[in-house]
Amino acid sequence: MMMYDWPQTTAVTNTSIAQGVLGSLTFLTYLIYIMTKAERYMHHFRVGCILALLVFLSFHIFTFPWQFWPHVVVQNVSANSPKHDKDIGCNTNLYDWCDNLTQVNVWVYYITYVIAIGCAFPSVNITMSTLFSRILGPRRQGTQQGILQMSGSVARMIGPILISYLYTQYGPRIAWIMEGGVILFTALLWVVFYRRMVPLKIDKNANSTNKVENGTSTPEKDDAEVSNKTSHTESQTMPRLDLLPDDLKFIFDAQR
Repeated sequence: MMMYDWPQTTAVTNTSIAQGVLGSLTFLTYLIYIMTKAERYMHHFRVGCILALLVFLSFHIFTFPWQFWPHVVVQNVSANSPKHDKDIGCNTNLYDWCDNLTQVNVWVYYITYVIAIGCAFPSVNITMSTLFSRILGPRRQGTQQGILQMSGSVARMIGPILISYLYTQYGPRIAWIMEGGVILFTALLWVVFYRRMVPLKIDKNANSTNKVENGTSTPEKDDAEVSNKTSHTESQTMPRLDLLPDDLKFIFDAQR
């Protein structure tokens, strides 16, 4: 790993340990959402999603190669390096930004990495997907969910290409700034539209009014439906005498 002057075997070992801890935290996070009613404390999962985004943003802030870090990455000129050391350090023959790149504290990097990816990432998956489904309500879930997943897939295709180009040309600082900017912009959108990110509520009275306006229903039809539904429980009423033949009116007159 270039940042910490590690050979490949050490970098693979340390990263594997971090991934193991990360996986455990991810499993624990999902288990917490399953076993507890976290929605009660998150206002329809809105707070949970915003907090997860802020954790992502904090990770980029803490692991940014600020100038106040005490150490600078080891520079490595491949032509003058031994064969076993060619992959160690920042290759100055390939990158011209090695001179002033500071080294992030290894403990700060791995601790924030494990927490951000292990806890915040599954939280975003759960809260965003659940809330998005509730916002849609009885509308076209398959189509809208498909568009959402397709957008994420397009981002996963374009993102690595763009980040790798920025890293090669300008170093990790520009890549970190771009990622942090995207996260900050997304969090701000959540804050702006916070009150609108709520489950869909259908007004039954409004639906009946819309039926009347569209000609699909009338008050007479609705009254008839109600009377038909309640006729088996309500007592029968006297028929209107003006609608009866003259030879039958005397019967009901006698009953009255």
